[in-house]
Amino acid sequence: MIKKYIIPFVLTILCVVILLPFFEKGFFETDDGTWAVIRQASMHSELRQGQFPVRWSGSLNFGYGYPLFNFSYPGPYYLGEAFHLFGLSFLSSVKAVFVISTVVSVIAMYYFASELWRNKIAGIIAAIFFLAAPYRLINLYQRGSIGETLAIAFFPLLCLMGLRLLTTG
Repeated sequence: MIKKYIIPFVLTILCVVILLPFFEKGFFETDDGTWAVIRQASMHSELRQGQFPVRWSGSLNFGYGYPLFNFSYPGPYYLGEAFHLFGLSFLSSVKAVFVISTVVSVIAMYYFASELWRNKIAGIIAAIFFLAAPYRLINLYQRGSIGETLAIAFFPLLCLMGLRLLTTG
């Protein structure tokens, strides 16, 4: 039983090594990372005021508000709100979404590649390459796009579900 979880545990440790800046105090500078924290706070404010689904962000745009969540992905902020309700700050909630989505995507890629090629070594290699892909690293550390980081987690999950559907019916 424990043997079954050794590889996902090792992959999680590799993810933590790649994601070390997310565990430091404060938030490093990215194109959109600081705005993610501001949007998270706005999402929380609008939910507290009873707006669901959240479409209008009344506190942004110098207090005039604008329909931010009509055109900007609201999913990561709903997930971040769940973390915030468990006691994390807005900053920690945003960081948690980045970290959890990266770890989930890497472990899902391991399971998908292992099942696709019927080889655990191939799964490990695919997961490591998926973790260290230049686009992912740019997305995490330069762009800071929380929506794309979360969306990347769904790619191997959808591939795994599709493969299982094809193989098992």
